[in-house]
Amino acid sequence: MKSYLNAVLMVTAIYAGTSYAEETVERDIITMGCHKENGNCFMEINGEPVGPSECIANSVRFNILSDKNAEASFTLLSAAFFSGKKVRFTISDQCYSQQNTFPTFTRFQVLN
Repeated sequence: MKSYLNAVLMVTAIYAGTSYAEETVERDIITMGCHKENGNCFMEINGEPVGPSECIANSVRFNILSDKNAEASFTLLSAAFFSGKKVRFTISDQCYSQQNTFPTFTRFQVLN
């Protein structure tokens, strides 16, 4: 029974290691912007790099032209940036599809 339990724990640990979703600690947006020609937007954040190992960085990306609710997200993130508010991102387990060297996020929260 003990060896069975150890095997289950090991498989669970391996499976948990392959799944990635991280909620960052409170971060400041250092710089932000968008590329006019393709809609790629970026948020440079302070602190440790975030994202899956394939695309770990201090810059999170999204596309303002094609991502759902991207314009509203950009507006809220801009307000946070200009007012000096901290932001908490939930980082996706996949790299940003248009630039696979950067992480992206599934949600964010502006903190007061």
